[in-house]
Amino acid sequence: MNSTSNSPIFKEEDNNLREEIDKYLFQWKWFVLGVIITLTGAFLYLRYATPIYQSTATILVKDEKKGEASILEDLGSGTPGFSSVNVEDEIQILKSKNLMSGVVDDLNLTTQYLLEGNIKTVELYNSQPFDFTFIGQDSLGNQGYSRQLEVEPISNSKYKIKEVSTETSSEHSFGDVVNLGFGKFTIVPNKTNLSENNSWINKKYIVRLLPQFSAINKYQSALTVENTGRRSSVISLSMQSENSKKSEDILNNIIKQFNNDAIVDKNLVSENTFNFIAERLEIIQEELDSVETNKKEFQTENKITDIPSEAQLYVEDIREIQKSRVEVETQLELIKYIKDYLTDTNRSSDLLPANLGVTDSGIESSISEYNQLVIQRNNQLQTGTASNPIVINLNNQIDVIKSNILTSLNNKTKSLEVKRRDIINQQNNLDSKISSVPKNSLIFRDITRQQNIKENLFLYLLQKREETAISLAITAPSAKVIDDAYSSRSPIFPKKQIIYLAAFILGIIIPFLIIYVKNLLDNKIHNRADVEKETKLIPILGEVPKIDTKESETVGTNDRSILAEAFRILRTNLSYFVKSIKGEEKNIIFVTSTVKGEGKTFVAFNLALTLSTSDKKVLLIGSDIRNPQLHRYIDRPEQSKGLSEYLYDEKVTIESVTDSYKINKKDISIILSGRIPPNPAELLMRDRFKNLLEEVKDKYDYVVVDTAPTMLVTDTLLISQHADFTVYVTRAEYTDKRLLKFPVELYHEKKLRNMAFVVNNVSVSNYGYGNKYGYGYTYGAEKETFFTKLKSKLRF
Repeated sequence: MNSTSNSPIFKEEDNNLREEIDKYLFQWKWFVLGVIITLTGAFLYLRYATPIYQSTATILVKDEKKGEASILEDLGSGTPGFSSVNVEDEIQILKSKNLMSGVVDDLNLTTQYLLEGNIKTVELYNSQPFDFTFIGQDSLGNQGYSRQLEVEPISNSKYKIKEVSTETSSEHSFGDVVNLGFGKFTIVPNKTNLSENNSWINKKYIVRLLPQFSAINKYQSALTVENTGRRSSVISLSMQSENSKKSEDILNNIIKQFNNDAIVDKNLVSENTFNFIAERLEIIQEELDSVETNKKEFQTENKITDIPSEAQLYVEDIREIQKSRVEVETQLELIKYIKDYLTDTNRSSDLLPANLGVTDSGIESSISEYNQLVIQRNNQLQTGTASNPIVINLNNQIDVIKSNILTSLNNKTKSLEVKRRDIINQQNNLDSKISSVPKNSLIFRDITRQQNIKENLFLYLLQKREETAISLAITAPSAKVIDDAYSSRSPIFPKKQIIYLAAFILGIIIPFLIIYVKNLLDNKIHNRADVEKETKLIPILGEVPKIDTKESETVGTNDRSILAEAFRILRTNLSYFVKSIKGEEKNIIFVTSTVKGEGKTFVAFNLALTLSTSDKKVLLIGSDIRNPQLHRYIDRPEQSKGLSEYLYDEKVTIESVTDSYKINKKDISIILSGRIPPNPAELLMRDRFKNLLEEVKDKYDYVVVDTAPTMLVTDTLLISQHADFTVYVTRAEYTDKRLLKFPVELYHEKKLRNMAFVVNNVSVSNYGYGNKYGYGYTYGAEKETFFTKLKSKLRF
């Protein structure tokens, strides 16, 4: 038993998958080139990219109430297991502009020193060879833009300076007071960072001056502050920077500023808090007494005990009433349905629906009796006629019962309507009672809410007063440093492994996407495989390769080119195709195509030449009299006498329009198209064309007819019945796949006899099923490659 995997469906899917993979494997050079380019780009990027380091510090925000936690828990007002520290607030303080402002001033971050290199510019933090200092107030503080100065020391005592924005240059001595319009400053050597060999001289340094708010925004945006856990008071501070030492100093200074601010503010905040709580407790006490008095008076006036319980009773009653109303409405609808069924004249012989849920037992029994009589009457009608006395008697009984049922239904309807009105009245009474509940409930709930708020606030303030009194005695930093700022040894960006991996993947993806999009948008055929997919069972004689502009368009003598071999294969396949058709000898071959430019004349001419090399008499007829092209291959004028003159003038004989040519040492007869007539279709419809073929088919071994394109004009279809075989030419990189539907329709409609396809202009890369089984340019004469030549020269 064959397995499922050997079924034709799975084979076709495997073939399709292999074809898709081959499309990309065939272009492997582009993938290799893409990977080489992207890896080279990644290497250059990593070579000159500025590494970014991560600096991290960790602190514990202390719980200010932790010292008195045991006392509060003993009093029953503590909350064991939970920190009173609002970590989110502390995070916002650590990220605040006010705190960063102190850091910027303390570390002088408004001045940045850089060393300009040939490719990269490197920041110098605490290692600059000189110091820039403003004299007096920093005038950049109120400006909305930064300044950039280029400083070039020319000796141990002098330097050149240039302001980039104004292109103002000058030369000064170290220690001079300089004024470039935005403020006075001095530049003095930093003896701590100076090298003994004076290597800092004649180098270009950049001094970048930032307004304070710009520096604050810059470092604030680079700072990341996070809580390490949902219920933890540990906070992590991190910063990414090109200079890890600078980031560490900023993080440590942030913690320092945070603790200093907390110590300064702690006592003042505690005193103000204690006084505020004491004042609020007196006010809340009075408000709480007033709310409790109002609540008692409201309950007494409205005689209210439990509003929710009373409302629940009303809701249960209304639910029962609604249920009863639904039952009544349902009964009325059922009765209406039965009445409509009874009064419908088209259903006089039908049975009534039973057990629908009508609560009246008398009506149900009448319906059952009615249905039994209808069944008896229908059974009688199957063996007798309507005039049968039994049938008449049954009809009378049925009418009586139907009348009784209608009467019962009317009476039942009246009683149900009375019951429905009574239910509606009860429902309205309950609705009015329920409507009064929300008003009292709303007032009572508002009073209760005010009482709860006042009570909770009163208790909360009492607790806070005790906590504040205890915290007044504590003066300690708010944060404990768990880890001082430290930096990663390796840069977090760029990651070499990730960059190279991404470059490798990108080098694969880019060619893949280009090839995919190219194939997706491609609607042209490329080889015989594309034609086979569209034409299915229609045979293909062969492929004709694409020829270079320098190569000959015709098959030569003893020609071993791929063009000659292709037409020899075409000739061989054609002979087998001829032999496979039963009947008398057939030798008239039509060559046509779908549209202009697919190379039908080229195929027809070379096919005729190839057939003549096998010592066969061949006649080539140019029947495309609308757009003749055959004359180009024999160097004859377009207006030469030919087929159109023969078809038009009965005095013109076949011999007078037939010329014999010696091409490649072989004789071949050719009838050119002749002059372009005004009525080509009418000329071809004449019997003279049929007579021409009848006469020449016995004189020649093969008659090759170059016809007009089938889709553009009707000429070929008018004479197609005279053909023994039809060679249908398509052109790679030119013929649209959608156009192949037209010859397929002609084949199935049998408008073209014994059709077979030829794929013209196939590139070498696609020749022979995409070059998967092809021989290359020649068979038997291997083309010498570059490596072959190199090996021969090196005597490998």
